[in-house]
Amino acid sequence: MGEAVFSTTARQGARFAPWIVAACLRAVALAAIVLVAMVSAPSPGRAESTSERSSSILIFPKVVYDGSRDTFFQISNTSNSMVHAHCFYVDATPICIGSGDCLAGTCSGRCEPQWQEVDFNIWLTKQQPTHWTASIGRFTNPNDEPCDRNGPDYECDGAGIDPGRVPPVSGFPFQGELRCIEVDQSGAPISGNHLKG
Repeated sequence: MGEAVFSTTARQGARFAPWIVAACLRAVALAAIVLVAMVSAPSPGRAESTSERSSSILIFPKVVYDGSRDTFFQISNTSNSMVHAHCFYVDATPICIGSGDCLAGTCSGRCEPQWQEVDFNIWLTKQQPTHWTASIGRFTNPNDEPCDRNGPDYECDGAGIDPGRVPPVSGFPFQGELRCIEVDQSGAPISGNHLKG
């Protein structure tokens, strides 16, 4: 008792110690698990970073508003149908845990980013571009005039169809980022690849 018998063509009725049989069974089970994991593992998704082609996700990684600098945003719809986008500023401006000011370099404690979000939605008609600055945002005005490049006051800021109310950044000074994700009318993300910025 305590031995296993395997039938082979080379040696019939050969007996192996139980620990050898258990080790072989464990090795076979482990190999089967690894094989199943390799076959069923999802292949990695392909994501490319580009500024030349349209996409479903736009990331402006460095947004600054500090009195001497003010980030300017331009976003366009590259499709021939209306596009919805959910956007949010992420405020990473450091705050001093202690006394002093992180941005001035006088913090006596440690500086930690705030990581606060300000969300908003924009709607762009076919082939529509829009723009705004971090400090002002873009307000809706139903009486916006089209841009007139031939007039004496060549000022087109705010001209055209408004994409919806775009708030300014959440504070002064501001250091952070802006992310915009193409969504359907219900707000669910889609992979339309119609945004360019």
